[in-house]
Amino acid sequence: MPFTFNRQPKRLAVFCPLDQYDLLAGLLIFLAVGLRAGTVTQIPFLTEQDMASYRIMALDPLAYFGDLPPHHAQRVLPSLAVWLLSSLSGLSTDAAFRLVSALGIASAHAALYTVLRRLGVASLPSLASVLMAGLSQWPVFYPLRNVWQACDAWGMAMSALMVLATLEGRWKQLVILAVVSVFIRQNLIVLGCAALLHLAISGRSFRPLPGLAVLLAAFGLNTAVAGGGAGHALYNHVAGSLVSVSSLLEVLFKTDVLWLSLPFLPLFLTRESARAFVTNWWLSLFALATLSQALLVAHLGGIENTQRLIMSAFWILAVIAAPAIRSLCENRLMTLLYAATPLTLLASRLLWNGTAFQSWHNYRLLPTLFLAALLLANLAFYRKPRPEGDET
Repeated sequence: MPFTFNRQPKRLAVFCPLDQYDLLAGLLIFLAVGLRAGTVTQIPFLTEQDMASYRIMALDPLAYFGDLPPHHAQRVLPSLAVWLLSSLSGLSTDAAFRLVSALGIASAHAALYTVLRRLGVASLPSLASVLMAGLSQWPVFYPLRNVWQACDAWGMAMSALMVLATLEGRWKQLVILAVVSVFIRQNLIVLGCAALLHLAISGRSFRPLPGLAVLLAAFGLNTAVAGGGAGHALYNHVAGSLVSVSSLLEVLFKTDVLWLSLPFLPLFLTRESARAFVTNWWLSLFALATLSQALLVAHLGGIENTQRLIMSAFWILAVIAAPAIRSLCENRLMTLLYAATPLTLLASRLLWNGTAFQSWHNYRLLPTLFLAALLLANLAFYRKPRPEGDET
């Protein structure tokens, strides 16, 4: 089939409409995030260098054109939202940051839930998956502790919304989201470009390609105004001989990259997920690019900062597990057991947190082993053999 300019990009094969249960799930997600935001301990200001830059731009948006670190200035949009909210409502800058970060985390989880539902995962397993993605690793909820890091919260939200637009073949919405995202997190340019190329290739259409040019122009403008942006910082870091193969390998082990994929790792190892990694190459490319960038600057920011950067992409990879979740939850018993998986996180905390087995809780071993056991039980007792010749 030849490429044509007028052909619409290919839309999602499995498209599950939303219902009243999804509204209830959305309310529960916002309630859970709100409760977490109200009870979490906020870290002191100026614990990290980034905080001052974001707060300066929230107090004076014109500081975007000033002498701030270029890769900080590129993330101007959340600070601009804080400035606008503070100006209109009378809230203090710090209170506005707290609200904007909480809304970003809630929106990210609601968007991920919507993506899983659109991929055909039932309501209860989708809610359980979102809770696991949000509760499993500390970097996901970190913007609720460091409220000035609103760009992290909205970076996750924008990545989930961009994935949703891509799966639905809505390239115009994708372009708008991608252009906005380059003023929030620099690594989202990779997701936007890869997703637009995916829509052009899968739909055999040139229509998304002008959007790619608009996206690159917006990124170039933001980079130029911000004095070189993240690319400038990354170049100085590499050119300064701070990066070597040995140091990268050392950081790779110290960062515990493997553990950041828990507790979803058993789902990632299934046949369905293996196909999904290939089919959704644009999402895999985004995760790989973010991982590479985080490792390159690891010695500058430290291990925890590297984990936070990596998790901004690994978090959305829960989408890759959707086919495996659908396959696992084909009967009521497995659906209920999978929905109980987030409770194993609570059990892990009650059993091991603050004990000699703290590392078992930190590495989320209990929910990971529970998921692995569910997959093995499903394979042994419930999995139906596929008809011969069926490759779907």
